[in-house]
Amino acid sequence: MEDLITIKGLVKNLITSISFGIVIPMIIIYGLIPALPISIFNEQLLIANGILFICFYSIYGVFKKDTTIRLFIGIGYIILLIYFYIVGSSVFTFYLPLCNFGVLCINLNLNGVIFSFTLSMWWVCLIIVILKSVNMVRHFIKPIKDQSSED
Repeated sequence: MEDLITIKGLVKNLITSISFGIVIPMIIIYGLIPALPISIFNEQLLIANGILFICFYSIYGVFKKDTTIRLFIGIGYIILLIYFYIVGSSVFTFYLPLCNFGVLCINLNLNGVIFSFTLSMWWVCLIIVILKSVNMVRHFIKPIKDQSSED
């Protein structure tokens, strides 16, 4: 089991996931939101998605790249990524809300005036999910090393 686990990857992914999953949302919640007269961020969803990101990304870093268990965790990570592109409020969607897969929706009510902003970026999200999936599979499927060159 020790040959499947890498502590260096765990520490690296843990630092990255805590930074983007909790530290930046806390800066947004306690630094940016009080300064704005409007609120477009969902604080509870920011924290929940941050915790999900920390869990999956840290576990993803525990195992070495060419292991089967990392492939299955990676499949779960891709599903989590699709979830983030549906609900928003994560590092992948710049912590902004989404109302559909890859559709940014901001609705504001300022002094009785309703503002609505919608931006469709589903094709960008789809390309990112495909590239992440290909990268994950690429790490699992490696070419067989030529044994004759070692002799």
